[in-house]
Amino acid sequence: VIVVWFAAVTGDVTSFLLGRKLGRGFLERNGPRFRITEARLVQVEGFFDKHGGKTILIGRFVGVARALAPFIAGASKMSFRRFLPYDLIGAGIWSGVLCSRGLIFWQNIDHIATIVGHGALVLGVTIVLIVGLIALRARLQTQGKGRLFDELVRFSSLVVVGAGGIVTLTVLSDPVTKGTVT
Repeated sequence: VIVVWFAAVTGDVTSFLLGRKLGRGFLERNGPRFRITEARLVQVEGFFDKHGGKTILIGRFVGVARALAPFIAGASKMSFRRFLPYDLIGAGIWSGVLCSRGLIFWQNIDHIATIVGHGALVLGVTIVLIVGLIALRARLQTQGKGRLFDELVRFSSLVVVGAGGIVTLTVLSDPVTKGTVT
């Protein structure tokens, strides 16, 4: 957790300092490529003046914001003294959640593999049925028996839904885990 936390903070500080160094001029020159206008920059700077700390903290959990918020904070002249505490807290919580989630999945990898295996089986059967139906439809249409095909499609849809339901019930009624991943 500490290594992940340190790496996250290091990356954010680097992005913040790049934003500070390149600044608003960089955003003005390159912004039009990404539909960033002068009015938008003024709006973002005002937003960071009011909500910059919260944006850094909460943005840690949002993919695009995690990558862009430190750079924009630096370019918006947010003070480093204001940026760093929010980043330390956000990165600490984020790294703890990330590592805990990884640990939970690692401890349950056998059960997860079983669930994925069932899902792969259902997916495989579904793909085979769809390809078979497409081939059958093409063959029946060349023979002028399109109505028969429509009936076959209705029936096979029920079979596919039923098979998916059976696999789902099998996974959920697993006596070892009672359908839960712990």
